[in-house]
Amino acid sequence: MLTGCARPSASIEVEGAWAPAMPPTASVAAVYMKITANEPDRLLGASSPIAASVEVHQTSTEDGIARMRPLESISLGQRESVTLEPGGAHLMLLGINTPLEAGKTIELDLQFENAGVVKVQVPVMASDDDHAHH
Repeated sequence: MLTGCARPSASIEVEGAWAPAMPPTASVAAVYMKITANEPDRLLGASSPIAASVEVHQTSTEDGIARMRPLESISLGQRESVTLEPGGAHLMLLGINTPLEAGKTIELDLQFENAGVVKVQVPVMASDDDHAHH
């Protein structure tokens, strides 16, 4: 199986998944990826064995200050893509129980309303890699 990709699903494709490496003391981390729906669907949430919980978040800037707020879901239309990226929508791993070291891989289960669970292998990238924009 390719890293950063999901197992094939009839209706959901995941590409370019990654997470930035975090200090060993970090208790939260973000995960980014591109999700494409071949049929209309909604990302309801996610889970990972390395985190107590996973939430869908949206970053917005108000008065020059970046703020995150949880989202209940992300809707995808037929053949529509959404990119979870720094400064926008992303997944937050909360209560991490394993250090996110560069070169490691995180197991992540995405929960969709129609497609059900889509398993994703998420590579952890060093902070100086091209992906780490923040």
